[in-house]
Amino acid sequence: MNGKKIKDRIINFEKIGKWWEKGEDIDLVLDSRNEVIFVETKFKAKEVGFECYNELVEKSKHTSAAGKFSYILVSRQGFKSDLIKNKPADLVLLSLNDLEEIWDDESKKIVNIQESLSSYF
Repeated sequence: MNGKKIKDRIINFEKIGKWWEKGEDIDLVLDSRNEVIFVETKFKAKEVGFECYNELVEKSKHTSAAGKFSYILVSRQGFKSDLIKNKPADLVLLSLNDLEEIWDDESKKIVNIQESLSSYF
């Protein structure tokens, strides 16, 4: 998904990995020259709210990352209405339905490319 648009945001990164220290972790860290994107995934059977966003912001401050920080929350059950209504500009919210749509779109692009290539051979 590097270089792809996800919910009106272009996701670019040069390094990707997980961060953990002293019993705390961040599921995914996408690092580029100008921006670091911190991703937290929650697959519990409850909606995610501001407490998860605030926790991710606090954990990101403990990393050695530098530059502009932004955040992505992925939730199996969706998001609380107050987070949706008052979503910070540095945050992208992704539900499982959103991920399914993203993967379906990418799969269709791959099929179209394969079909186009097969017509040449």
